[in-house]
Amino acid sequence: MSDRRSRGERGSLPHARIVRDPKSPYWYAEFEVDGERFHKSTRQRDEAAAQAVADGWHKEAVAAAGRRRKTGIEPMRLWEAASAWWEHVKFGDEPDLGPFSDDPRYADRPVNRLVRVIGRDKYVHEVWNPDLQKLIDDRRKDTKRSGVDDDGNPLFKPIAVRTINRTTTRLLRRMLFFVRDNHGQALHDPPITFGRFLKGQMKEKKRPPRVITPREAIKLKQTERPDLTPLREFAVLTTLRLEECLITWPQVDFATRKIRLVQKGGEWREIDITPAIERILRPLKGHHEMHVFTWNASRTRKCPKTGQKFEKGKRYPWTYWGVSTARRRDWPKAGIQANFHDLRRTGAEYMRAAGVPIDVYSKQLGHSDIKTTQIYMGNLSPEQLAGSAIQRDAWLEAVNAQVEQELAEEAAAGSANPTKNPTTVVVRKRK
Repeated sequence: MSDRRSRGERGSLPHARIVRDPKSPYWYAEFEVDGERFHKSTRQRDEAAAQAVADGWHKEAVAAAGRRRKTGIEPMRLWEAASAWWEHVKFGDEPDLGPFSDDPRYADRPVNRLVRVIGRDKYVHEVWNPDLQKLIDDRRKDTKRSGVDDDGNPLFKPIAVRTINRTTTRLLRRMLFFVRDNHGQALHDPPITFGRFLKGQMKEKKRPPRVITPREAIKLKQTERPDLTPLREFAVLTTLRLEECLITWPQVDFATRKIRLVQKGGEWREIDITPAIERILRPLKGHHEMHVFTWNASRTRKCPKTGQKFEKGKRYPWTYWGVSTARRRDWPKAGIQANFHDLRRTGAEYMRAAGVPIDVYSKQLGHSDIKTTQIYMGNLSPEQLAGSAIQRDAWLEAVNAQVEQELAEEAAAGSANPTKNPTTVVVRKRK
């Protein structure tokens, strides 16, 4: 085996040595740093190119050894950081970010994509702005299904900017800060600038609010299945999110007129039971021993996805996915395209239209982050919140009565003046 020793750096510090193996066409790097021996193929046939690769490895090993002597902590590679971070958060509320695994089935999960795009063996302290930009550019190429065209072919659209932020910039920031704070890892100096990507190149577009008008609400009541109506009306009056609306009877206290729940962010919250909310909840008592909002099975069947069997005439609690499916099936029949979360916006709009001050109904929305709502949130007492809800209920009852009267008058006018030229249906026989 022949070998070649390079000249020292500035005539003193030696670089890596490259050697040839008769059984391989490539040059091998061979050196020792702090008692640790390195022997690795450069995958280069050219001697000069192989020497450059070996010198880079040698420089990296010397720097890592210096950090170990200074801090006593072994530098962590990106895949090790991702593994440690995922073990810490895998039981959280964002399972779609992982799991961190070499399994090809999970290759496109955000944490695995991050490691693959930036580099599995890259040290944490080497991750910097170009790596983040590379990750963002790679993620922006992805699309998602967006319905079908007139011929039934699937349509696609770019993924939302908020999704890109959550699965790239914020994910990388969370991972790096985690190993810094919990494993003593040093980060790049100067540090990576997350803010410019989030606020500059990655400005998010907000979806315009969709409000269900009182007239549309009456159409929904006439069209949707009866078991869904109480849940929808409850969501409007409480301005709760769908997950928060799926309450149980132990959470409802008619004596103190309070509904106690844990809202988004893990904070406890109390909802006042106004007379309008009580009129929704009282008839549901006895439908189910635990869950407030339930649906009645119209036939005996077995769910093909979960394998759960449903018996005809028996009541089952609404679930997040069950409500979403019912909404997608029933609401378009009334000519209304909206999401369940729009009911939250609808409740806030009803309070605004009833004359409730913005600082009151922003509190009613349950905002817990003062940075988000400090421009219009004031110091409110429970009496103010309860009074605003009753004010909203009175306004909504008056508007509903007016809409029902208008619909009745329109129906009466239509029956009194039938169409002179009714539509003729022509049936063509097949030849």
